Amino acid sequence: MASTGQLKFDAARHLYTWHTDETIIYVPSVTQILDANGYTSPFCKSRSHADRGTDIHRLVELYNLQQLDGMLDVFQQIEFEELKLQYPIEFNQYLEFLYDFDCKVLMSERLIHGSLAFYGDLRDFYYPDWAGTFDIALLARKTGVIYQVDVKTGKQAPASAALQTAAYTISEFP
Repeated sequence: MASTGQLKFDAARHLYTWHTDETIIYVPSVTQILDANGYTSPFCKSRSHADRGTDIHRLVELYNLQQLDGMLDVFQQIEFEELKLQYPIEFNQYLEFLYDFDCKVLMSERLIHGSLAFYGDLRDFYYPDWAGTFDIALLARKTGVIYQVDVKTGKQAPASAALQTAAYTISEFP
């Protein structure tokens, strides 16, 4: 499906925007939509939990980049080593997950956007209804099945995770 604009992400402000020749519009993230509709726990909003989640996501992303590209630049390598020291248990859990399910990383941390307009005749006037960042696509070697994985860092994945990944499933990559 072709789109007529470009999705951009400002990580510092966690802000997605859609750019066309005529305009720039704000696009809510999937998690912001879920939050606005009461699906996100207040526990998930504490700064310390958010920072921990961001760090672990980055650790997993750097590992995946290393697997996909074969190497990291010197700054990424330093950051990766520091994060492995800070989160050794979580890192080993991720490695065990990949090993136990015999998975190969296909992609990591990709922007996505979606709209119900893809299912109608409005493609010439496309603006996304939501945006997000797809964490990981994995290939299970034994079965050949490709899985979409969203990294969660709490004791239990929130109920909203199913809705979040469902939205990602019907989205497209820019």
